[in-house]
Amino acid sequence: METSVNEIWTAFYAITIWMIIGVVPTDAQTRGPSFDCSTALRADEMTICGDVGLSALDRTANAGYVEIKRQSGPQVANQMGRKFLTLRSACQSDKLCLFRQYAAIIRAYREAGSTIEFPTWAFGGHLPDPTAVQPKPDQPKVELSPPSTAPINTTQPIVLPPITPSSTANQSPLIAPRPEPIPTNNSNITSTANQSGGSGALWLLLLPAGALFAYRLYILHRKSECRRALNLIIASQATIYAKNRSQKVYKDDYGILVTKEWDKHKKYIVETVLVKNLLQEGFSTSEISATVNDQARVQNLIELAALGASACSENLDISNVGTGVDYERHCAAILNAAGWTTKLTRGSGDQGVDILANRNGWRVVLQCKFYHGQPVGNKAVQEVISARLYERAKAAAVVSNASFTRSARQLANSGKVLLLHHDELSSLEQRLGASQGEINAVS
Repeated sequence: METSVNEIWTAFYAITIWMIIGVVPTDAQTRGPSFDCSTALRADEMTICGDVGLSALDRTANAGYVEIKRQSGPQVANQMGRKFLTLRSACQSDKLCLFRQYAAIIRAYREAGSTIEFPTWAFGGHLPDPTAVQPKPDQPKVELSPPSTAPINTTQPIVLPPITPSSTANQSPLIAPRPEPIPTNNSNITSTANQSGGSGALWLLLLPAGALFAYRLYILHRKSECRRALNLIIASQATIYAKNRSQKVYKDDYGILVTKEWDKHKKYIVETVLVKNLLQEGFSTSEISATVNDQARVQNLIELAALGASACSENLDISNVGTGVDYERHCAAILNAAGWTTKLTRGSGDQGVDILANRNGWRVVLQCKFYHGQPVGNKAVQEVISARLYERAKAAAVVSNASFTRSARQLANSGKVLLLHHDELSSLEQRLGASQGEINAVS
């Protein structure tokens, strides 16, 4: 699962980069013309403001005007500009006418020395540059005539002459040849000019989809991490589960395995212990709820962990124990294996001592309680406290396969008595050493 999630994250990053590089329109592709559209009054101006391609052409032509004004002076630039504006105004809302006039002025500016480029991207990248100057080797370089001082008649409409191959060499620099291929009607101009706007629309459509895709990947990643953390917590608590299982699972007088208390405890582990642990790991309540929602699956993991830990510890197996005496012998065997010398006391007069154990200067009295389905109470703690005084022992402990009541724990705490599960007997000396000061205080 971890590998697949990492692959999905890699794919997402690649798609995001593709979206940013290949789809998002640049600022230059989204600006309007060089003039303020809010003050546009004439038909040609309003038509240019409403068309992405013509707006790009207008910005390019304006850049050429500024460049020629800097290179050749304002007189040359103003003459070319006034003539172009007259021709453009005559086009009114005819987009094909406007396109031709812009192509003509851009070519004229370039032949006059400008470095502007025809914005083919504004028409989807499908049109060749109609302003490209490709003179033949034997063709003289086209130069602008000296500026005329005669006033221009702006009231007389100017009609563009038809372009023929024979007249191309002698044509005016402001009259562009028809680009090949060229749109044949206004709708085609609009279609090609708006293709750059289509990329912006595509970006607007893909952005929410990409955000949703990223969010869903994040949710999947967090769920995977939460499940992984849950498995690690269960594995770390396996020994505790095994001990609690051995305390709460038993066979009744009919040989039937009773698991009611253990099942109840597993539910407590899922709803309280694991939830608290996952919150401490930094997961949200919704992520935890989704992880532990299938209680049967999680409880089964707890059961398997408990059984696995039990299999690794021979001391937890009490399947051969059927009576209290059997349980005392089982506890003594664990102590003997750990290096203790033990003595079992039976019958009356034992003063509450079931096992007397000695090792390395320690003398310990132990009372063993083998219970089914009920916790050990105060009585066992009181008896072992008396036994410690009677035997002049250094320490006292109550050992059981069951749990202990709250009052028994309180009394054991004040009486300095160890309350142990039989699986903990193998580390009895370490436990006594950890609490030596407290035990010595009451010995």
